[in-house]
Amino acid sequence: MTSVLPPASRPRIVVVLLSIATIGIVARDASAQSSEWVPSAVLELGVDSFSQIFRITDDLTGGLLDSEATFRDTADVFTEMRVAAEAALSRESPTLRTKLSSRLSTGSELDREGLEFDLDWRPDSRDRWNVDFDLQARQFRRDADFSLDSDNQEGRLRLQWRRRMNASWELGLRAKGQSLRFDTRSVYELDYDRADVSTTVSWREGWKHWIDIEVGGGSKDVRDSTAISYDHFFAYADLGFEVLDGWRLQFRPAVERRVYQEPEVRQPFWDLTLDPQLLIPLSDHWRLRWRTPLEWLRPDENTSVYFDIFTGRVGGDLLYSRGSLEFGVEPRWSWLSSSMEVEDVYTQPSLVVHIDYFGSDRWWFSLSEEWGDRRYSREASGGLDLYSNYQFFRTSLLGGLRLSDHLSFEFFLSDEPERHRRDADNSRLTLVSASLRASI
Repeated sequence: MTSVLPPASRPRIVVVLLSIATIGIVARDASAQSSEWVPSAVLELGVDSFSQIFRITDDLTGGLLDSEATFRDTADVFTEMRVAAEAALSRESPTLRTKLSSRLSTGSELDREGLEFDLDWRPDSRDRWNVDFDLQARQFRRDADFSLDSDNQEGRLRLQWRRRMNASWELGLRAKGQSLRFDTRSVYELDYDRADVSTTVSWREGWKHWIDIEVGGGSKDVRDSTAISYDHFFAYADLGFEVLDGWRLQFRPAVERRVYQEPEVRQPFWDLTLDPQLLIPLSDHWRLRWRTPLEWLRPDENTSVYFDIFTGRVGGDLLYSRGSLEFGVEPRWSWLSSSMEVEDVYTQPSLVVHIDYFGSDRWWFSLSEEWGDRRYSREASGGLDLYSNYQFFRTSLLGGLRLSDHLSFEFFLSDEPERHRRDADNSRLTLVSASLRASI
């Protein structure tokens, strides 16, 4: 009988299977000797589906296809059936929490293996150390439908130290590293290493006022393309204040300065974001949430390829809450602008209706519907006409159902049909993911 597993995946799968078995044996012995060690296992059956429906226009075919040609209407459908197993061993004490887990997933399109280690250590009342290490490997089948299908391995490491200075202030250091390797590199699948180091400052006054700031820098090294290798500096903040009785004002400003190793090929740029939010209580059950996320992407010099972009959205969300159920209606106005004469400048009014329920031990769900109308500011003057006005209807649904103490079901749906001014541009993008999880 011929094995369905790709040859390159078999040694890795054997290693992970041995890791799972080792964790299980150690967990069994440790559990017998000390109640502090807790073994666990999860079996998951799932399906992921992606579909995209679009139409090939004359701009992309050069008029080679007849207007009634079958190949003009294209449906790109990808579906994967998968099964996953995970074994974990964890221990928790007043000062130290550790967890080691191993995961194996095999599906109709690819195989995945992973090892993960988490550590949370509090040696005293002031200091806290965190270590997170994650190693993942993926192998694609020869007949996989993925457009990017090179086997690869990825490692992530996150280190953090925090010290509480007093009841309100906390200082810290954070380091993050990431490495990705492809078995077969291409123009879109390139090996890279990334590292960031930062310092953090936090201030708390109960649940009413807080300040979280992170400032740091790092680099991304792409070995086969110095044009997209860069160094960067960044600063993030989360500021929240109770300005009046029950009124809460929150800001999430961020700034990043990115400088590429070949600035003559790709311009350095600034990326500035601001996300102000005001929450106003109207009564025991009614609230108004005003939110305006903004982003300004500004290169040092505008070119025909890289130019400044200013995007934003303003909306007022009227919320009604009763118990664990929340319902909201939010009119929105979104836009994209630029100082350059570019085709993708637009305005977009929309209306969002959402309902959320998280109060049951058995089930939860979050549903959002958005109706919108995108209008581009100018028609294409020549070349590819890639932007045409359209209306859209976005649906997002997340849900979970606990069938028993050890069995649960989770579901995700995202669906976005677009109806364009030009029928040839109509499209639809749908994502579906469902999983059944059994835990021990």
